[in-house]
Amino acid sequence: MKIKNFLCILLALCAAVLSACAAPAEQAAVPAENDTVIPAETPAEESAELRLDLSARTDTPGRALWTEADRLSLVGAGTYRLTGTLDGRVTVDADGPVTLILEGVSLTGENCLNVLSGDPVTIIGAAGTENVFADARTEPASGEASSAEPAAGTEEPEADGPDDAAEESDAEETENDASGAVITSKAPLVFAEGSVTVRAEVNNGIRAKGGLTLQAADLTVDAAHHGIRAKGGLTVLGGSLDVTAGGDALRADAGRVTAGTVELRGGQVRLTAGEDGVHADSILVADAADLTVDSQSDGLQAAADLTVSGGTLAITAGGGGGKAIEHAGESFGPWRSAAAEEEASTKGLKSDGSITVSGGVIDLNTADDSIHCETLFTMDGGTVTICSSDDAVHSGDMLVVNDGVLHIDDCFEGLEAYAVEIRGGDVVIRAVNDGINANGSEMMFMRASSEADAAETEPASLSGSSVTYVLLAGGKLDLTVTGNMQNQGDGIDSNGAVYITGGEHIVSTYGSFMENGLDTGWGGPVVTGGMVIAGGSSTMAEGFGEASTQCAAVVATSYMPDGTEVVLSDSEGNILWDVVLADAFSCLQISHPAMQVGQVYTLTYGGESATLDFTSSNLVNNSRGFGFRPF
Repeated sequence: MKIKNFLCILLALCAAVLSACAAPAEQAAVPAENDTVIPAETPAEESAELRLDLSARTDTPGRALWTEADRLSLVGAGTYRLTGTLDGRVTVDADGPVTLILEGVSLTGENCLNVLSGDPVTIIGAAGTENVFADARTEPASGEASSAEPAAGTEEPEADGPDDAAEESDAEETENDASGAVITSKAPLVFAEGSVTVRAEVNNGIRAKGGLTLQAADLTVDAAHHGIRAKGGLTVLGGSLDVTAGGDALRADAGRVTAGTVELRGGQVRLTAGEDGVHADSILVADAADLTVDSQSDGLQAAADLTVSGGTLAITAGGGGGKAIEHAGESFGPWRSAAAEEEASTKGLKSDGSITVSGGVIDLNTADDSIHCETLFTMDGGTVTICSSDDAVHSGDMLVVNDGVLHIDDCFEGLEAYAVEIRGGDVVIRAVNDGINANGSEMMFMRASSEADAAETEPASLSGSSVTYVLLAGGKLDLTVTGNMQNQGDGIDSNGAVYITGGEHIVSTYGSFMENGLDTGWGGPVVTGGMVIAGGSSTMAEGFGEASTQCAAVVATSYMPDGTEVVLSDSEGNILWDVVLADAFSCLQISHPAMQVGQVYTLTYGGESATLDFTSSNLVNNSRGFGFRPF
């Protein structure tokens, strides 16, 4: 009996000990509120490179699953090396970054690479391999229409394609949510290196809703609609990008929290587009890329600001320029025809905001304006060559050249804005109509002159001002109007003022009646420094403004043919200036800092001469043209 009691007590004690030992273990499984939780490490097999033959249809649990015979889903983060051929779709739906190494992949089908996850996906083409993504292709039977073209009697799809039928949503997408592209991605796409080709015979090439970056890959896209369409940012850092598209070659859309920017920072980029070469919903930057664009609409188009700071750009838009003379007799302003206003935009650089050029070599050949912005155009450096069938450079507000080389070989009007300033640089203009046009509404008969207006000799640079003017403050200007008798313009035409304060400027134009070298809307050109000579028509001769402080003269001449040499000499026969005017003229406007009050000078042209006597005034005028103002 005593032994039985002893055994019972012993069993009870053992049970108590076991219970006490088990309790802490259970409590440790639930961390306290302030405890640090260390996450479990990713299994080694998940992060390791996984080789998949697309032709083998083999599952890898936790990494790669064949949901259907032609559907491969990559569900684990890590690196995948893909080989083989598949007519179907590869879906990336992993919780973490994914790298796809393509080793001779041929993937064909609607939306054949579809990234549903949000973490970055990096694509690498293995060295020495060709990798191709293409949409579904159906070879038409004899006599049947191709599936890539609408049958006769059917309507064309919307211009922006099926994926644009309604405003896109950032809501969660499903695997079956094809968005009208060969490659689609919600995640940021990075093409790191190697060769990748995308062919879209039906719609868009690449649709990157998380943005796209080209690092050093060779990426070729051939698309029926947009080539690459990204939401947020589209960046080219290097490598080679060759896009042929029926719509925009490159397009960046703004989202609810993304700006829609394009940055061309390096590499070689070749774009052929049925619409815009590059279209950015926000900012567009070209820094160090070697860029070639042939577009049927605008070359580079930005909804905000556009900046070129380096690289080389060769842009042909709308078939190119060289047809400016065909604008002869075209109406303008409120009389411009509605048909002309509705013509497709085929500009080279276009911005709804500002355009800044500070470097690079730019060649623009355009049917429409070569450079067009709504607010401010600024040139601080670089070399720009232009051939345009319309305006060379047009700005809705101000146009400022501080430095650089701007050569306009052919255009309708050269520089056009509310206010135009040339403060430096080398500017050459060959224009059919006005070489420089300050197009504000302050015509001579519309403005009430005042002493303050007449005394103003150089306005401060301003934006959104009610003052329209042309300012020549530095640099070199060589301007010739090349039109014919039906279509000729002024050399410099301002609806407000013309100020000349520095630089060296040669202006040459001649027409049948009302063309002038320097034409103002009121007061005459005001000169306080610099060198200027302008040849034009004596019919419209206009004297220099009374606020001028430097000696200046207006001389009516006989008709002088184009190529006439004009020589300015002092009283001792020393040549102060020797120039050749490219256009015929019957009037000269001239001012030179070497001419001083109290001295007499001689102006020689085509075997004739005129005496400029400044003994009593700094202004001389022997012209009685329609625009003449007595001194």
